[in-house]
Amino acid sequence: MRELPWSQLCAEDELLKTHYLTLQKSQSLVAMVWAAWLFGLAVAGGAASLSANRLLSQELAARASLPTQWPKCPECHCRLRSPRMRPRQIQTLVGVVHFERRVGRCRNRCPGVMVVPFDQGLGLRMFLKYFNLTKIFQVNDCPIFLYL
Repeated sequence: MRELPWSQLCAEDELLKTHYLTLQKSQSLVAMVWAAWLFGLAVAGGAASLSANRLLSQELAARASLPTQWPKCPECHCRLRSPRMRPRQIQTLVGVVHFERRVGRCRNRCPGVMVVPFDQGLGLRMFLKYFNLTKIFQVNDCPIFLYL
C-alpha cells in the first residue's frame, strides 16, 4: 500500500492536525481507532472509514517497525526472538485493519512460549478478532453506546 501524505493535509487544517497528533500519541488501539475515525470524518466525510482505515494501518505499520525489547523465556531463560513479521487483522469501527507485528518465541523451542509485545502495548489479547465498540465510546465519555 502506498503511503499517503497525511502530514501535508495536516499543514493546511488545524482540526486535522489535532486528530493526527492525537492518533500518534495514542497508546491503545481503542484510542487510535477513535482518533483515526475523527480524522477520517474531517478529511473525507462519506469516505471516512476508508481514509481512517488507511491512516490507522500506516500508523500501526510505522510503530511495528520500531525495535522490540524481548524478555527472557520463563522456561530456559534465553532471550526470545522473532525472525520475521507476522500478519494480524482485527475488525474495528473503521473496518478490518491489517497490520504486521513481531511474535517472540523461544530459541530453544520451549512449548507454549509466545510473546507479542506490540499487541500487549495496544491492549489486544491473543487471537482477538473483533473489537468491543462500546469501549470506544466509553473512553471518550460520549453518551452513545453500541452493542454488537
